[in-house]
Amino acid sequence: MKKLVVSLLTFTLLLVGLTTPAMAHPGRTDSNGGHTCRTNCGKWGLNYGEYHYHNGGTSKKPATNKTTKSNTSNTVNSQKNIVSIDPYTEAEALIKQAESYAGSLKWETSYDYRATKYSNNPISQIDMKLYNNTKKAITAARANSNVTLYNDLEERLKKVTEIYLRTQAYIDAINSGEKLLNQFQDYQSLNKLDSNGEKTKQAYVAFQKQTQKTNTMIYRVYGKSTREAMLKKFNITN
Repeated sequence: MKKLVVSLLTFTLLLVGLTTPAMAHPGRTDSNGGHTCRTNCGKWGLNYGEYHYHNGGTSKKPATNKTTKSNTSNTVNSQKNIVSIDPYTEAEALIKQAESYAGSLKWETSYDYRATKYSNNPISQIDMKLYNNTKKAITAARANSNVTLYNDLEERLKKVTEIYLRTQAYIDAINSGEKLLNQFQDYQSLNKLDSNGEKTKQAYVAFQKQTQKTNTMIYRVYGKSTREAMLKKFNITN
């Protein structure tokens, strides 16, 4: 009887060894009780990369990689976060920038404003940095083709440009007037040395020409009070 039991036990162990070749090789298992074969797969009767179970693992498939789903979700979320700007809003932003600079530039050419802010020398050159910023803003607005698609934006840009052109006239008049004063001083110096000299005569002619030029430029300046102040400073009569 004892021999019979030993024989049955031996037969059972052999049977288990023959029927579970893939379960005998080493390797860590996952939460499902299995893993993918990567080493000596043929030795254990498996194909390389074949997923199999150890120690009675379930037939549940290994967890799928969620990377693709996650990436897709991130892409969708990114697309939702993209804020589209309509052509009008984009163009108007450029107009507003130009209007902001031009609003400050407008006061720079007003004598009443300058008499308060620049009381020591109101008839003088404006803030050129502000002038250049206005010019750049106008150029940027004109470069946007959408501005011409909307009548209200085009009208606003015209008003800004008008302020800019008035400022140009003011700058030109100031430059011409300063040159006139310098030429008048040169003429006076030469006249003291030699009132009948050739250089004195040439300086006088140059001074007269500059007087006419400055007079013309001053009358292009916007604002009666500003023009009158310029005429007074540069000693040009009406």
